[in-house]
Amino acid sequence: MISNYGKIVSPILLSIVLFFWASVNVQAEESYDFSGKKEEFAIYYRFDKIDVDPDYLDNAKSIARIRYYLNNAQHVDSITVYAWASPEGGYPHNKWLSEKRACAAKSLLLSLSKNGKLDEGKIKISPLAENWPGLTALVEQNYFRSNRDALLRILYTKGIGEETRKWRIKKLDSGVTWNYLKKNYMRRLRAATWVCVWGEALAVIPQDELVDTLRAPEEILKRSVTPQEQKVQGLLATVKTNILYDAVTALNIGVEFPLGESFSLGVNYLNPWWAWGPYDRKYAFQIQELGIEGRYYIAPRDAQRLSGWYAGIYGKTAQYDLQWDKSLCYQGEYWSVGATLGYVFPIRKYFRVELGFSLGYLSSD
Repeated sequence: MISNYGKIVSPILLSIVLFFWASVNVQAEESYDFSGKKEEFAIYYRFDKIDVDPDYLDNAKSIARIRYYLNNAQHVDSITVYAWASPEGGYPHNKWLSEKRACAAKSLLLSLSKNGKLDEGKIKISPLAENWPGLTALVEQNYFRSNRDALLRILYTKGIGEETRKWRIKKLDSGVTWNYLKKNYMRRLRAATWVCVWGEALAVIPQDELVDTLRAPEEILKRSVTPQEQKVQGLLATVKTNILYDAVTALNIGVEFPLGESFSLGVNYLNPWWAWGPYDRKYAFQIQELGIEGRYYIAPRDAQRLSGWYAGIYGKTAQYDLQWDKSLCYQGEYWSVGATLGYVFPIRKYFRVELGFSLGYLSSD
């Protein structure tokens, strides 16, 4: 309640906030053009496994596409299989895994071709051990934790061995970053196999996920990681409204801007403004409130900016006219400062929900 008698401390408020957020994403869309001569596929393997599991990740869809193009192409010139392992484990074992997985992909191709246009002589396998280019691409596109720059410096460093690179990443925050990468990214690196097919009548369908990490064979064999020139843009801002306020006709809007990887600055405006009845029996709910809030996101959810747990501080000022017949009549101004704590999580591609509370000091004249 807002009072015009002295100063009061505001109660703890629990509010649910609906975020509409806009970001720039780079996505691949399917476009069928049978004048192309190249098709790219991806097959993924389970941790420390060398057999193709049709039920793992996108394998069922990829196998169906491979079967279709192999059996409908007028001519297949050649196929090159690039096989990888994730950076988990030791390099010698990962090199062995990539070799075995390349052979498994070759066997899969031969089993799917039923028209006699494909034989072993047309298939070249290229096991490339650990998929550091793929990990680098995923970090560039999706990793926005506070030590992003430090992690990318390690990934970009040339002239060091794989084990040294792993050791440096594991030394970051006592292994927290390495465990995060294992949980969120490694399954897309575990011997994702690119199968490149050249023919006369194959459709070209751009692949999403890790296909853009495919380099020319001579470049990959150098086993060095180089930064990409074009970065994927991240979240620009969120536009939000407090739906509890909206439910009581207190229309409001806010905009939050990321500052670096873990901080943000938000501006919020509250403006319920309605009144009815004669002056001596007036009903009014009128508030003009402008607030600013700074936040620190403690643990971004799935490496997304402006998500996960946060803590913040706020300040706001307002003028108000609250009347209900003759039983309630408050007019004046107030200001408030305090702290906030909450959690933000995505529910759709462009929507987020926030649950949080604030505790602060409010003074009204």
